[in-house]
Amino acid sequence: MIETVSSPVRRALLGGGTLEQLRSLEVVHPERRGGFLIEDRLLSSDFFANSAYFGGRDLEAKLNLKARYTGSQGGSGTYYFIISLVGAGTFECSRCLGDVRIPLSYEGELEVRAVTDGVESFDDEPWSILSSREVLDLGDYLRESLYLSFPMGVVHGDFDTAVEGCDPEMVRYLLQEETGISLSHICGEELSKLSQTLESQKKKE
Repeated sequence: MIETVSSPVRRALLGGGTLEQLRSLEVVHPERRGGFLIEDRLLSSDFFANSAYFGGRDLEAKLNLKARYTGSQGGSGTYYFIISLVGAGTFECSRCLGDVRIPLSYEGELEVRAVTDGVESFDDEPWSILSSREVLDLGDYLRESLYLSFPMGVVHGDFDTAVEGCDPEMVRYLLQEETGISLSHICGEELSKLSQTLESQKKKE
């Protein structure tokens, strides 16, 4: 049994390393007879540095990774990676445009076939790698898997977040209180109820 993450990543976890090193997560072949376990490994926002392109930012997640290998030693075989990511990220509220932090998670499996000759392929699953390859970088796969779990839209109140987190000024703007034009026929009674809740909270303060 082995657990291996590249030395640059070890340095990164201790606070050092370049951005590219921070964004890699490399695993070395098990010795063709077992697997390895990465447990509760924190992947920081640097690891998810390009998440803003997908609508989220300040992502952090804990990684649990199990792997096993079946096949011949030094020859053809198959790796089975069982992956769990649990964390959180900050998104823009679709209602008030403020920040809302929500939980994120991904669970899945990745099959990687090791072959003695041929061309390596990472486009479709199962992946295909040469059995002579010493290191496999799972960084991009982990990022893409979590990004695909992002919600299409999120508002305060989703994912057990506080609905009162909505910007009251934006809520009043949406209700068009000054002009007397209400959007409640589009948004239902949710905006009106939210506005009342925010006003009540303001009075208590």
